[in-house]
Amino acid sequence: MATNSESNSPSSKARIYAPLGPNQARFIEILPSDDDDQSVSCLLRTAELTPDLHYAALSYVWGDPKVTRDILVNGHILPVTTNLACALWYFRKGGFPRHDNTEKIRLLWVDAICINQEDTPERSHQVTLMGTIFGNASSVFSWLEDPGLRHLDAVFPVIREFLSMVGSISQPRNRDADERHTGMGRAILDWLVSEPERLKPLAKLSRCTYWTRIWIVQEMALAKSPVEHWFICGHDSITFREIALFDAAILNIFGLFLCSEINISTVMRRMLWRVVHMMVQDVIEKILFAVEDEMGIMRIDGKDKFVNSYIERASSVPPMLSQLNLETIINKHNLSDSVFLFGKIAVVGLHTSATDPRDMVYAVLSIVSSDIIPDYTKSVRDVYLDALLRDAMEDTVGAYLQFSGLGHNMENEHDLPSWLPDLTKSTSWHDPSFKIGQLSRPKLLEGVRLREPEMVNRGILLIQGAACGSIKHIKRIPRLCREFGKMIYQLCIDYLVDWVIPGETTTGIRQIMFKRPLQALLTALCWDGLNDDVSHFEDSRGIHLPRLSWTFLNILLFGGNVLSEDERRDARRRLKLPWGVRLEGFMANCFVDVRRVVYRSCDNWEQFNFLVRRVEGNAVLFQTYDGRLGSGPSGTKLGDIVCAVDGTPSPILLRKDKLQENGSSHLVHVGVCFVVGLLDEKPAEMVKRGELEIETFEIH
Repeated sequence: MATNSESNSPSSKARIYAPLGPNQARFIEILPSDDDDQSVSCLLRTAELTPDLHYAALSYVWGDPKVTRDILVNGHILPVTTNLACALWYFRKGGFPRHDNTEKIRLLWVDAICINQEDTPERSHQVTLMGTIFGNASSVFSWLEDPGLRHLDAVFPVIREFLSMVGSISQPRNRDADERHTGMGRAILDWLVSEPERLKPLAKLSRCTYWTRIWIVQEMALAKSPVEHWFICGHDSITFREIALFDAAILNIFGLFLCSEINISTVMRRMLWRVVHMMVQDVIEKILFAVEDEMGIMRIDGKDKFVNSYIERASSVPPMLSQLNLETIINKHNLSDSVFLFGKIAVVGLHTSATDPRDMVYAVLSIVSSDIIPDYTKSVRDVYLDALLRDAMEDTVGAYLQFSGLGHNMENEHDLPSWLPDLTKSTSWHDPSFKIGQLSRPKLLEGVRLREPEMVNRGILLIQGAACGSIKHIKRIPRLCREFGKMIYQLCIDYLVDWVIPGETTTGIRQIMFKRPLQALLTALCWDGLNDDVSHFEDSRGIHLPRLSWTFLNILLFGGNVLSEDERRDARRRLKLPWGVRLEGFMANCFVDVRRVVYRSCDNWEQFNFLVRRVEGNAVLFQTYDGRLGSGPSGTKLGDIVCAVDGTPSPILLRKDKLQENGSSHLVHVGVCFVVGLLDEKPAEMVKRGELEIETFEIH
């Protein structure tokens, strides 16, 4: 038998791997064994990738490459990661999952074994074939993990039994049948939540590390059919079709309680079912995380494995829960390809990670139209720039700037330009979903004639725009903490004292209240563009506050109670409040005319949590020299320049950096920012009126 040292030697690799032709791939055939303790042994087969080749492709997480087990390939030892070794062991013992009417599968494609990982040219070429390999596979096997870790296999019987119960519900045709239908839905809910062991596996499934690997995007998306896409854990398995039916049923039954009469029992069931639905949706979204629109439809080269408009179906009266009706929900669509490669990569990168940073690009090439050829001899910087140049810069430069910037204080280990996103870091950004949502907003300089942005010297971005001011003051927003209300209250006091209060007289204090300066502060704190949550409207009854403003007002009215007596005295001293002016009244009236506010009945705890989620912790408040209030990333510094540039829906911050020998300095991108009132003033119109001047920024 070969030794461990032999398994890692070049000569051992050479004996295992023979050269491949341009359209060839290797496959393994697992050899049977009656000895469970014996290492897995397999034969390596080479075959042309023809449409009639019958095989399965394995999708799995590599795991730690330093923790391995030995298997035998053509009689030679090959170390593989423990997760793969576990999958092969279960396949040897129990075989591959299949339907009764399908041909038995003998050949399996596994990247770690079928590609010589030490042969860089082969590895690059085989990556170009992965779309064909998974697209032509008779079945795709998604190996989740070793069942001994978290017993994920326990979720499969729950899903199957649930679908069996749903399938027994007949289609309603009259009011009496509708009531019976609703009763059955309640019975299914009661069954699902009556035993904690039925729900726990769902939560564990959503936390499975399988969903974090970027390669699963194309591996799952390219599967021929949801019926032949198997999710496997140990000896048990379930198809994608069954998982999608499960989710559709969950949402349909939830619709029953939306449509039924309101009473305490219904409300409790509705709340409970919502929790169940959110848990299932967490799993489904991880399976289909390359979503591009609000309907949750994955658009990848005509391959769609999700549900079209099942949200509307679920809320209709009454939902149809027969197995036949559920099957009609799961249908195929000819869905358009993403126009921009880098945009697709950025969306995928928000949810996944890769061991090799270059795979953040290469792992999605099979699901977008691209002429990029994987080349693992290139640097990360060159691979990302290649992806950038594949698109027209005038169409996508806004996305680059939304996802990048030195202000996020992340290490630039790949020597990327400040304006180019590091896709391996996107999951650690403070609020990546905000950046995606902003891309659909109108561009700041829409309608202004500008030169198209261009890249020079493989790294310098030349883009036109207008400077809107530079930063004079900054104030850091503390990280979220247990005393959130007190933190917000103290921040409001600091803001008023440091940036707002102009004088010491009573008249000045009243004038400050009438200006309502804390409205601007709340807008800057919650800078995701959802103005409906902070904008007030007024009618004959008074001022109506949306939920975010209402919660903020309650903190101002009662937040003083969380201050100690010494803190209250210090606050009054700093604010220079005269005798007779209450601290809480002053703070609240700096936000809105409290006497005219229409009372809003709401769950204060729910609204408080809503505000907590909306405030960007660890960000920076800033004030420009012309008095504009804004907020930006945590690395914002004094002197940073607020700019409206071509193709962006939000202003960005630029910084003069690295003084050159000739006395000049270049600009670097800090990140996107928000400036209160700037969108309302419309920078494009300000340019046309001559208030802002167009210039060319050279960003390194």
